[in-house]
Amino acid sequence: MNRVFTCCNGLFQVPDETLLSPFLNARDLNSGLDWDTLEGMGITAGQINPGVVSQIHVHPFTTLVTIILKGSLSIHMKDPGTPDIRYTLLLKHDPDPGNKGFGLAAALTLPGTFIQHDNSQGREPAQVLYLTSPAFVFEPGPTPESMPSYDDAIVVGKDWARLAREGWQPAELNDPSHSYAARRRAMNRLARKSYCRS
Repeated sequence: MNRVFTCCNGLFQVPDETLLSPFLNARDLNSGLDWDTLEGMGITAGQINPGVVSQIHVHPFTTLVTIILKGSLSIHMKDPGTPDIRYTLLLKHDPDPGNKGFGLAAALTLPGTFIQHDNSQGREPAQVLYLTSPAFVFEPGPTPESMPSYDDAIVVGKDWARLAREGWQPAELNDPSHSYAARRRAMNRLARKSYCRS
């Protein structure tokens, strides 16, 4: 494909309270990509501003890789189906030019993991790339102010203690609007909208 993809359409806030630009995610109409581009993965730029702690959320259908590009970011996670307690990973970009790893650090989040991005201690925005497999599905609502019609991320609040009391089975995860069937319906609608655009 004879094209350079840039992240220049600006960032928009998503329900978990972070900022995103899905510049290489064909399953998000905000990217402007044709539906058939990059079917198996998505790349989204993200920013978590200083003082921001995202909502806890779960991606039931996608694996997420978070790569830090600038700043630092704490990521709180609880793995699915294990008795393990919540843990925190610190991603820090190392700008030292002598670093042979380019100063990059990444975290891997498997489907079903509870995840929260935390830049409460940061002095600068944490800039990240999110890589998802398969591609993350996001269908905007009817107006820019409305909630998404479908979002692969299920937001479950900010209370880790509540989630533990509920045995890591909050009602939000059982909502039919977050089922695999709802995801398929959203993908069908997005495909039709994408083809109508071209």
